[in-house]
Amino acid sequence: MRIRQTRQKEFMQNMNHDQEVTTDRLEQLLGLAYREGASDVHIEPGADGGCQVRVRVNGKLERWDALDGTLEQMVSRIKLKARMDIAEKRLPQDGSFQVQAADGEAFDVRVSSLPTVHGEKLALRLLQNRARRSLNELGMDPRQRRLFNSWIEARHGMVLVTGPTGSGKTTTLYAAMQERAATGLNLSSLENPVEVKLPGINQVEISPRTGLSFGVALRSVLRQDPDVLMIGEIRDEESAEVAARAALTGHLVLTSLHSESAVSALLRLIDLGVPPQVVATALRGVIGQRLVETSTGRKAVFECLPMTESIRQALYQKADARELTLRAKKDGVRLLPDVLSDWLDRGEVDEETFDRIIGERGLS
Repeated sequence: MRIRQTRQKEFMQNMNHDQEVTTDRLEQLLGLAYREGASDVHIEPGADGGCQVRVRVNGKLERWDALDGTLEQMVSRIKLKARMDIAEKRLPQDGSFQVQAADGEAFDVRVSSLPTVHGEKLALRLLQNRARRSLNELGMDPRQRRLFNSWIEARHGMVLVTGPTGSGKTTTLYAAMQERAATGLNLSSLENPVEVKLPGINQVEISPRTGLSFGVALRSVLRQDPDVLMIGEIRDEESAEVAARAALTGHLVLTSLHSESAVSALLRLIDLGVPPQVVATALRGVIGQRLVETSTGRKAVFECLPMTESIRQALYQKADARELTLRAKKDGVRLLPDVLSDWLDRGEVDEETFDRIIGERGLS
């Protein structure tokens, strides 16, 4: 199994130094993944009784060196750290623990276990507790920033941030909430889980096991007279309905959704049971984003899709992705392929990166 050569060399060379701080190789690996900006670490069983470690960086899973010991030993150790039941191997479980990195920084790890035919698989979500970026630091161009500002400064409606796993959606949402927190408003969030505790924002962690579902939490939050409500991620029909209902009842809702583009996010909401006319009425705009490797390091690239009258009419008519894309372009919307074409011309991204991202989107 291979990690990027420079990081693999660094990891091995620093093993002895790191052991002065911690003898836990698991924490060393997690610390390295955290410094790399990874969003997830997957520990997966193999058919031969072995295992592999894959780490999601920039939305893409990379194979890393496996940890010492057997799969069962690794799983038991992580489950103990996460206060999970090590004897229960037949049902999925969730837990969490904190890692103290070699540089002294602490970060949280959310653990999810899943029984498979070859053994338990673990997914570890690394919660980036570093200071969140402001909107000015995200990398939107002036036109995108003005448009996004007009959405998040509205009194009601829904603003959607979309992209694949590890594209920085939560960073964008938190930056928008911090921007509004400085204006003296009542801000609340419904998150599952709460990734970073933000000052000045009433954050609620959803816990279906205890009965605190999105629906129950929303009814309570709305009685608290919120000006802005953040719903961490729309994952299912319930959270989609919650977000749309709040946006239609005089609240500004900021939320995220896993999809490949701003246009496909509209259709994803409809697939989740939100009627097309509600999507057209409630939504103010969609931010689509990626994190990409450029000639000057990793940067975010954005597309901003406003709900123009043409797009609304297309939704009423149940248009497909191609028709929605054509209407967006006629309205002058610069989608990700347009922005990345400029980056390619300026030498900020190479052709391989450009082709990969465009290929992931399917319809351009």
